[in-house]
Amino acid sequence: HTSLVDALLMFWLFYPAASVSAKENLQYPVIGTMLKVSQAVLLERTSKDSKKKALQRIKARAELAMSNPKYQVFPEGTTTNGSTLLKFKLGAFIPGLPVQPVCVNYPFKYGDISWTCDRTFPQIAGTMMGEYINYMQVNILDPYIPNEEEKKDAKLYASNVRNLMAKELGRELTNYSMEDALLYGDLLKYGIEESVPGFYMEQITKDYGIRVRKVKKLLKQFATADKDYDAELNVTEFAELLGVPKTKEVESFFRNQGKGLEGINFEKYIDVSTTCTKEITNEREEFIKQILSAFENNKANSEAGYKVYFKHLFEGLSEAQASVLFTNMDVNKDDAVCSSDLTAYSENNPVQFMLIKHVIGMQG
Repeated sequence: HTSLVDALLMFWLFYPAASVSAKENLQYPVIGTMLKVSQAVLLERTSKDSKKKALQRIKARAELAMSNPKYQVFPEGTTTNGSTLLKFKLGAFIPGLPVQPVCVNYPFKYGDISWTCDRTFPQIAGTMMGEYINYMQVNILDPYIPNEEEKKDAKLYASNVRNLMAKELGRELTNYSMEDALLYGDLLKYGIEESVPGFYMEQITKDYGIRVRKVKKLLKQFATADKDYDAELNVTEFAELLGVPKTKEVESFFRNQGKGLEGINFEKYIDVSTTCTKEITNEREEFIKQILSAFENNKANSEAGYKVYFKHLFEGLSEAQASVLFTNMDVNKDDAVCSSDLTAYSENNPVQFMLIKHVIGMQG
């Protein structure tokens, strides 16, 4: 899947087959109308619930009579430059029914129309209009009928179809997935694609139990804080990320979380965030009790009182920083911090929550 032109072709060839597409594609001229007309299944790439519902609809429709219009699916899940085939998503293969592979290629000398994460729709449209002729090669393969083993194993089924299509296209295979492509797009946006080592979302999910939406959020935090673009956070950058000045307590927390390292790279930052979340999950009630007790002992019972106490915790904390800390904690917006506030705060800001708990512990 290299271009939105693929979708135009598939709509023309297989109408009224419905598409499976990302929701954001509704915004594009012609493509958006086609998706509505074909009653496409629209999903949010980073929503697990959205993907689950889409899979249910695909499976239900696929199991209807063979005469019923089916779904057309781009199994890579996103567009690429066409040099390799990404790992296929499993939605089209889980029903265990025959699929018909369609291989599309765009031979060009100057005008590459592939839609990659560093190109925009107007740029690609301009490239196409700048070419005297845009060529497209289409090869509709025979239906692929899965054997019994493939019917029971969607991963095997998807892999075998991908191998067949790669051979037909003369392309290499890659272990990268759609989620990796989405993450790489953010690395490009923040200008740190060369300084952050490559890794697979599949491995991150396996190691840390988080998915691409959370990783993209952490990457944004990390990239914003990495002022010197060296792909590591030093203690000053780490403190700024957490909205506090660099103090001896913050340095202690940094050393503990970074396991003594001078700098925290992005993968380590993922580890810090998920570790803090796990610690909170295991002992949330006790941690909240400690923080509320410290507030009570220091007569922090209003916005002004909390801000005074925050300044006591962090020497050199500005008024603006104290206000942000209070705003983060006062989730219920009632000018006070209670147990339910801290529960939500710990979920939204796990590292900052654990820093507060660490500093309170150090100061007694």
